[in-house]
Amino acid sequence: MKKMRIITSIMLIITILGTTITASAKTYIPPFDVQAGAVYMVHVDTNKPLVAINEDVKLPPASLVKIMTAILTIENVDDLDKETVKLKLYLNEMLVGKGASLSGYWPNDVSTVRDALYGLMLNSGADAALMLADYVGDSVTHFVEMMNERAQELGCTNTHFANPHGLPDENNYTTAKDMAIIARHAMTLPVFAEIVNTPTHTIKLLNNPTSHSSELLQRNTNQMIQSGTNYYYEPVVGIKTGTLSDSGRCLVTQAKKGGDTYLLVQLSVPTHTADGKETSPKFLTMSQAKDIYKWAFNNFAIKPITTVGEEIEEVKVKYSMEGDFVRLATATKETALLHSDIDIKDLEFVTDIPEVIEAPITEGQVIGKADIMFAGEKLGEVNLIATDSLERSKLLADIGWFMNELHTFKMKFVICLIVFSILAIILLIIRNKNIKNKKYYGFNN
Repeated sequence: MKKMRIITSIMLIITILGTTITASAKTYIPPFDVQAGAVYMVHVDTNKPLVAINEDVKLPPASLVKIMTAILTIENVDDLDKETVKLKLYLNEMLVGKGASLSGYWPNDVSTVRDALYGLMLNSGADAALMLADYVGDSVTHFVEMMNERAQELGCTNTHFANPHGLPDENNYTTAKDMAIIARHAMTLPVFAEIVNTPTHTIKLLNNPTSHSSELLQRNTNQMIQSGTNYYYEPVVGIKTGTLSDSGRCLVTQAKKGGDTYLLVQLSVPTHTADGKETSPKFLTMSQAKDIYKWAFNNFAIKPITTVGEEIEEVKVKYSMEGDFVRLATATKETALLHSDIDIKDLEFVTDIPEVIEAPITEGQVIGKADIMFAGEKLGEVNLIATDSLERSKLLADIGWFMNELHTFKMKFVICLIVFSILAIILLIIRNKNIKNKKYYGFNN
């Protein structure tokens, strides 16, 4: 049985070949040459980017598409070991002459869903991708619709899938940032994380074939987890390779060392130099990834950039007899991914607070915020809260209200009306007095 999808939105560096470099704030450029169409590196535990260059440029994802195929399979299949998939004839025909990487299934071969996932992620099998898509989506077409819907649910804004295996199609595109979102979510699924960190696996066919072996050996195409290779790097725990002849190689990896975990996406890494020779080393994606990870682990760390209750500003208070000012302090502890050479004492606070506030004020009340800056770049922000409570004085408030009203047109009109009324009364009294005096004078005469 297929289970309902679990919707969880859990949620570098380079020399660009023929493109313009764009980098966002809070990111860094490594001190060596890295070639790619786009690169994005994020500190997984804090979701803080370390490198973000051309991260929103749409590029072909190649076999990285299979990460989404795996996600949907794991989220929609109840029992990976009891439920089975089959390479139907029409699925096999979809791959004839395509030059796709395969897991080794023959037409009508059957295996468990779990074994097909190993074929999908280790050998990067397009046959396994179609088998899983047909089973989970009831058709490949519907499965692709599910892929695009899931990508939107995860927060991908520049990604579209046209098939479940990543073979060339103009409607297959993603960005380094979107692919990082997808891969991060995938690595939260224990089954996925286990599979992509497996060097080899043997698929056992359940249909007892006589024309070929009933065991299909799968070897992970990501040599960064294969000990004994030139690309092996112990901290790496996955994830997926991809190659297209006209757009180069792709690689998504995750590595953990000490208390830090990074996820790195590289898209459109060249396979040949400008003069047509094969790059040296051959798998530039993997050699670059190793260099980038070493640079990150050796030079960066998550550091606190604020502490709770750090007083940094004060603001004037109106209408309180308990004080004319209140001190403002940081509300939370904030962290940032910083180069090891940066001293937190060199950080600056740029506050956004009112010039004056009215009582009453409650201790802990948010009054404003502060941007945390270093060398002109914003590293983060923190709310500023009042450190004391101040009661409101009704007398001062009434006086203040009256003084404020003195400047309004309405109050000026009322005052003028009162003045004119008083003058009119005075004039009327004087007039009446004069009349009486005249009468009295006339009477005496």
